[in-house]
Amino acid sequence: CFNLDTLVIRIESSAEIELRALENTVQILKWNNIDVKKNFEKLHESSPEINEMKELEEHLRAVTEQVKIRRKLLKDFSEKHDFVRCLYS
Repeated sequence: CFNLDTLVIRIESSAEIELRALENTVQILKWNNIDVKKNFEKLHESSPEINEMKELEEHLRAVTEQVKIRRKLLKDFSEKHDFVRCLYS
């Protein structure tokens, strides 16, 4: 058996506790949002990561070109080998 004043005080107290909890949650979400935004910021053309990526891409192009050349040489050698084998068979 509660009187109206006691009930109002309990409700207000619970509401204040909930409000503080929600404010804390909002603050945590803001901090997390800031951290996420920092992680997704665009890199500048002069940043070390971009320079490293460009170097790796150039290295990949060079290696890919070498693979093409070696495949062609292997194919040519294989064709010559098959031709010579046919001559002596």
